Amino acid sequence: MTDLIKIILPLLLSPLPCFAAENSLMSGFGDKDLNYYINGALANNHEYKKTESLIEAYRQRALYARGDALPAVSLAAQYIRGSLPETSPIQLKDNIFMLPLTVSWEPDIFGKNSRKTESARKAYDIAAVKRTGAEILLVSEIAAAYIGIMEYDALIKNQEEIINLASDKLGRTRKMLASGITDNKAVMNGEQALEKLSNELKVMKLTRDAAINNFSVLTGTAAAEDMPRGDFSGFEYRGQIRSGIKSDSVYGRPDIMEIEKRLEQLNVNTETARKELLPVFSITGLISFNNAVSDEFFGWDNSVRGVMGQLKQDLYAGGRKKANIRIKEAEYKAAFEDYRQTALEAFNEINTAMIHIRYNTDIYEATKNLSDIEYKKRTDSEIKFSRGVISYPEFLDAEISYLLSAQEVIKRKAEKLIDYITLYKATGGNL
Repeated sequence: MTDLIKIILPLLLSPLPCFAAENSLMSGFGDKDLNYYINGALANNHEYKKTESLIEAYRQRALYARGDALPAVSLAAQYIRGSLPETSPIQLKDNIFMLPLTVSWEPDIFGKNSRKTESARKAYDIAAVKRTGAEILLVSEIAAAYIGIMEYDALIKNQEEIINLASDKLGRTRKMLASGITDNKAVMNGEQALEKLSNELKVMKLTRDAAINNFSVLTGTAAAEDMPRGDFSGFEYRGQIRSGIKSDSVYGRPDIMEIEKRLEQLNVNTETARKELLPVFSITGLISFNNAVSDEFFGWDNSVRGVMGQLKQDLYAGGRKKANIRIKEAEYKAAFEDYRQTALEAFNEINTAMIHIRYNTDIYEATKNLSDIEYKKRTDSEIKFSRGVISYPEFLDAEISYLLSAQEVIKRKAEKLIDYITLYKATGGNL
């Protein structure tokens, strides 16, 4: 009974797990709009809210399971109409009302019922860990979508500038054609380039608008094109990324913790299956008040009382109990192999994410350096144009080349930021 109390009491007192106001990913980016959307999604996202209901369901199942370990009390109301032969030495009334009170209990001598209750508690723990995993996944998806929206904001802004410059250049080329300075091929090339740039802009806007719609589903709110969001140029991850990830981060991942809890549950289930081979002891007590003899319904002399003890042992059950033990043992072995495989995949995901961060950071810095060179070339062209050394179309070419290089910087930066989110997921939210 003491073991049962140790299992049930924490379940009655433990609150449902809740999301912290700020986690490592949110504090690392430090973007108030992103934090707002994440907290809003945790309150409004329907898939995530479903996990809360599932946790409560498993909690109630654990409380339901403990009922088998506690006494059962029942009260019934019965009516009997009949008669006995006149020669019978016992004479009863023809109309008899009975009120039987029955108490039955199966003492947990072998710990079978407490094991069943503990198994239900483990199922509750598994549901709680799954909720943590759903939380990390939701936060990661929102952060990735938010970064994607800001990325395309920056790309669209640059693309529009490039199109304006290309349109200006095309207009001047047409004037040059009218003056006989250039041929029709230069105009057609300019028109072709402008059309290509315009199509690219449409694709960018399509991608961004689709991302905004998907974002509204994730956050559980109505998102619009003018939704509040930060500026991509100032958006950075300012947290510290450790050079090495400790194994604690791996074994703190929700998927691994879930299998650990599952192994604990299967171990308990195996013990319970073995205990099914042991006899069952039960106690039943009965007191029934009636008016069979006299009108004094609740009189002690008018009551039937008794206590019965029973020891039951199945002699043959068709081999089901032993087969059940083997099933539980096989399920445990399968879950253990799953645990080992998941741990290997977790280490691989973390190492891969760290490699991506290292190389993509270098690629981003190299791309920025190339863009800086393009900017210097653009500045040099501006000086040459102001001095009349080069033509205006040549200056426009330098300006467009710089903006195109800036587009690459934006893309490389987005990849680097997404790598941090990948690492956040791989470590189970422990950056």
